[in-house]
Amino acid sequence: MRKNITTLAALPLMFFAALSFTAKAQILFSNGALVHATPGAIVQVNGGFQDDNAVAGPGTWTNDGDMTVTSNGTWLGNIHISNTAILQGNGKYHLDQDWINDATFIDGNSTVDMYGNLKELITSNNATVTTFDTLILRGAGVGANRRKQQTLDANVDHYLELNDRVLFTAGHTMFITTTTLAAVSNAAVYTKGSATEGFVYSVGAGSLSRVTANASAYYYPVGADSAAIQRYRKVMLTPATAGANTYNVRLANNDATNDGDSIGLIDTNLCKVNPLFYHVINHPAGADNASIDIFYDASVDGIWTAMAQWNTPTLALWNDMGAVAYTPAVPYSDVLKNLWGNFTTNPFILGNDKPVAPTLSCAPYCAGTQGTFTAKADSGGYVWTVPVGDTIESGNGTGSVTVGGNVTGPITVVNSLTGCSSKPASCVITIIPAPIAGFDTVSSGSPFRTTYNFTDTSKPGVTSWFWTFGNGDSSNVANPGQMFAAGTYTVTETVTNAAGCSSSKSEVIDIPDEIIVPNVFTPNGDGMNDVFTINTTGVKNFSIEIFNRWGEKVFESESPMISWDGRTSAGVRASDGTYYYILKATSLDNSHNWSQNGYLQLISGQQ
Repeated sequence: MRKNITTLAALPLMFFAALSFTAKAQILFSNGALVHATPGAIVQVNGGFQDDNAVAGPGTWTNDGDMTVTSNGTWLGNIHISNTAILQGNGKYHLDQDWINDATFIDGNSTVDMYGNLKELITSNNATVTTFDTLILRGAGVGANRRKQQTLDANVDHYLELNDRVLFTAGHTMFITTTTLAAVSNAAVYTKGSATEGFVYSVGAGSLSRVTANASAYYYPVGADSAAIQRYRKVMLTPATAGANTYNVRLANNDATNDGDSIGLIDTNLCKVNPLFYHVINHPAGADNASIDIFYDASVDGIWTAMAQWNTPTLALWNDMGAVAYTPAVPYSDVLKNLWGNFTTNPFILGNDKPVAPTLSCAPYCAGTQGTFTAKADSGGYVWTVPVGDTIESGNGTGSVTVGGNVTGPITVVNSLTGCSSKPASCVITIIPAPIAGFDTVSSGSPFRTTYNFTDTSKPGVTSWFWTFGNGDSSNVANPGQMFAAGTYTVTETVTNAAGCSSSKSEVIDIPDEIIVPNVFTPNGDGMNDVFTINTTGVKNFSIEIFNRWGEKVFESESPMISWDGRTSAGVRASDGTYYYILKATSLDNSHNWSQNGYLQLISGQQ
């Protein structure tokens, strides 16, 4: 059933001026009337709206207010322009079903808001192309009902707001005719493995087209919601100048081999290309180069660090596009090719180049030690090979390894990045023999103050020596001497040749602790045995007391370096005779107790 505005045939114009008008019918027909909804007017249609000249034509519906067309359960909330009618004005149109343009729509500064929860069409029965000023896509539908679908080309003069919806152009194009950078927007809600952002999905010859007049980045939020997998893989294009250009983009959501561009056909610089998707980028108008920035989800797509173009300059191959800037990020990494000028063919794909052969540093190293080998190349993993008999001690898989062994031979390395290997680099390991440390030892002196003389016997080619004696002393001469008291000492000689190779030898010297008490001394001034001395090595807790025959103490000391000259503590010369001593002493390591009592004879020959 129609609700017709038939009474307007004899009237020049009907106004909806700053009020609400509700048509509770299946379809509201204008029937050729001249209708003007002025600013502030609200028109609510519970059913469809058809601007039509079927009865009174030619008519024009001018909407400067706010019109909402809502499905009523039986009739769809379409807006249909038909039969040479004109729909114009600067107002807003809200519809929850299809936009059907079979006549004339003059967009002005209007907004068309497609808010339905079912799939909505932008269509025509006679191939009339709609130009929107602002087109807003929204709703709560999922799957196929997330789509707003074109059945022919369409234009947006001012602003396309995708929100989280899919604009499915099919094999057609959505032309953004303004050069404003921010003319296209979408929601940026990321879900791993599912394209939850809003995007433009095209197939075949379809695309999102933008005209440019700035040397700045233009946004192409392209993706796919095919049954196989959903993907959102945006592209940013930055023209080289502010000249007039047009660039078109679509995401091809499949293996390029399926479209005749085999991913197995690559040039010698490439290792592999992306089997999951590629982009079609056209440059139908203008002459400027453009920087191409392709974004992808590394957690789903794998890591890609290069870009390739099909069929140019070498036919029937994916051709590497040279140096790019790769930026890893979450959720979307990107590969940027600056100022690309060749758009003679339009398939572009992400790939990985073969890493350059690494530069390998193999400095000689000394036998019996470990050598360090360093590769310099692209970042990535490294696969090392060393001669049989050598081992990689640490660093395998990195750019630097430590190798141990004594085998001379080639060492090779291959740089590996995302499964791609470069040509190997190699060099020959040179192992320099180290000198053999050795020395002879001769001792001299008393058991209490022993001097050891060391004679170097090292060979061959020794240029420097370093000795440690275990008592805190050291020497860098070839044949040193060293005096030792009682104790155990580790003497180590380290010798080095001109190449810096060294070896060491150690020997343990053990000088026992001991105490010897003489039983006679002759303090007569002849320079022989004039003092009573106790020879000690390694003694602690020492004390001695000496008494005369009447039990009088004539001397005492707590120093192990005792030296009694035969005089009492008062300085009086002691008389010849027998004296009694009490000695207390223990060894340094407490292994011996040298305490004892005994007699000594003082014979001076003087009365």
